[in-house]
Amino acid sequence: MVDSERCRSGQICVKACPRGIIQMVPADKRVDVLCFSQDPAGKTAKACPTGCIDCGQCVKVCPRDAIVIKNNHARITADLCDACGKCVEVCPRKIILNHGLKPVISGERKDG
Repeated sequence: MVDSERCRSGQICVKACPRGIIQMVPADKRVDVLCFSQDPAGKTAKACPTGCIDCGQCVKVCPRDAIVIKNNHARITADLCDACGKCVEVCPRKIILNHGLKPVISGERKDG
């Protein structure tokens, strides 16, 4: 993850990344998919216990259609995401992180 305190939004890292996995996201959009593997689901599942397996559960529950599966992993469109946390709750690999939420207790969302 990028240190938002030190980032100057010059997009140098975005342009320099040979794999195209760094993207600019507004600081107030705090939901991240912590996997950028572009391998097929089976290969990812064997290699990494926390890799995105493009199951699509996050896509199905997103009320704002902010999540798509692209190149075998979930991507969140920051401009559409309202950080509701539904994708965090359903991700079987627990790789979607909402930095603005407190931990989920008994299935209920606790805003912070």
